Formats: sequence, structure tokens, C-alpha cells
Amino acid sequence: MQLFHTSPETEITPSTLGRFDEFLFFSPTIYVMTAGDYHVFVTSLNDSEIIEAGSLWYQDNWEAARPFIDELMGRLSVDEDTAMGLLDGSLSVYDMDIEPEDMADEDWNVQRLTARSAKALGFIGVAVEDEQGAAYMLDVTRIKMEAAK
Repeated sequence: MQLFHTSPETEITPSTLGRFDEFLFFSPTIYVMTAGDYHVFVTSLNDSEIIEAGSLWYQDNWEAARPFIDELMGRLSVDEDTAMGLLDGSLSVYDMDIEPEDMADEDWNVQRLTARSAKALGFIGVAVEDEQGAAYMLDVTRIKMEAAK
């Protein structure tokens, strides 16, 4: 599977990573989320290196993601089922009793913890749904990216 990331940066380095730690969003098609100049990066992965968020809890080793479930439970004062539902995408912070000004930040935190859960289970990335549709959060410390031609 070939996936693309666009960025205003000419090179992706640890210092250019931000809110999602070592994870960046990728798409099966080139997308642009900036008004200025951008650069396209491409990577290729096997389907088996990526897990669908909805399949996290069907893995034999799903307990490896326990720290992220617990973190979300404490962060949002929710029970385990709710935390797991948020992480697997079956629930949304936008349906919860969260201050409107905090919803985007909490949604981003859920996405970051979903990616960390996938990594804990041994995957390079996780397929999620966001405002752009299907997206892939990939651990850029574990992939080879190059500028798209």
C-alpha cells in the first residue's frame, strides 16, 4: 500500500513532529491541508503492518494497550468501555459532555492514544477516520519516507 503525507516542511525530522509525537497522518491519495507551499512524501507498507482502529481489541495481546486505556479513563473521567470505544472509533468525544472549546484537543488526544495503542500491539500504524475521511497514523520512526516525484 502506498501512502502520502503533505507538509510545508521540506524534510521530516524529529524536530518537525508535533502534537502526535512520532506519528504523522497519511492518506492513500495526495491531500493538502496548508494554504502555502507544500511537499509530498510517500511511503509503502504491507497491509499487515497497519491495524484498523476498530480491530484493536480483537488482538490476542490487546492488553498491551492498557496504559492508553487507563490514561484516557483518567483524562476524561470515563469507564473502560467508553475509553476503549473512543480509542477504536466506535465512540466520539463530540458525543460526550465535554466543553466545546476542549473537544478538538480531546479528539486529537484520542487519535494520539489510538496510534500509541496500535504501536503497543506491534503495528507501524493505525487506520482511523477523521474529518478528511480515511486516514493512517504511521510511526515515522519505523518507516522509510521519500519525497514524491
